[in-house]
Amino acid sequence: MSIRRQESAADPVVEIELLLSDESVPVIAAAAAEECRFDLEEFIPRADDEHGEYYSVEGGDPEVVTEMVDEHPGREAQSLARRDDTGLVEVIVTDDSPAMVLAQHGALPRRVAVEDGEMTLAAEVPASHDASEAISAVSEAYEDARLLAQRQQSYFTPLFSHREFEEAVETALTDRQREALEVAHNGGYYAWPREVTCQELAEELGVATPTYTEHLRTAEQKLIQLLFEDGAVSEADG
Repeated sequence: MSIRRQESAADPVVEIELLLSDESVPVIAAAAAEECRFDLEEFIPRADDEHGEYYSVEGGDPEVVTEMVDEHPGREAQSLARRDDTGLVEVIVTDDSPAMVLAQHGALPRRVAVEDGEMTLAAEVPASHDASEAISAVSEAYEDARLLAQRQQSYFTPLFSHREFEEAVETALTDRQREALEVAHNGGYYAWPREVTCQELAEELGVATPTYTEHLRTAEQKLIQLLFEDGAVSEADG
């Protein structure tokens, strides 16, 4: 799940976890009716105060729950993928949702799970915002909401696990770009002071210096995109 942030990773963070069962929330109503589970996979702000919520669905017909959610005002839902009783559903929200209320008050939604007519939300609130304001905002919007846990932690949860980051890098980089990075790293290019030049690394690979430099710079740019732009990069980008 992704919302861009500019907080330092070392700033203190407050993690909050809330529970609500208000069936005016379309995904709660659909999960209760179809006895299935929703897990929020991605949360993407859009233009004109809209945002997209992307849910994996388990234990129910994605087409059926999509139709149920789509019937609610302020929701446009469509099934993006389906396999037996699992799938991926896109919900475009034009008014408020619990995750959006949290985001509007500085919290970063990390986990939203809906099952048995209940929604559990976990979010992280940076030092620049007041966690109590985010909690109060959800409680005011959804009267049955209650706080399950509130704890302080030293760091934000990483956007990627180590395995996920490796997979993202593997997808983003071409073989030559990855090779250029590996040779630079192993050769001491990123040491201070540098232990090798681009020309020497190019000679090691048997390519022209401009060619090597292009591969290296493109690879570096893609890694920066993965770090600061929520993984919005693919091999087709260069």
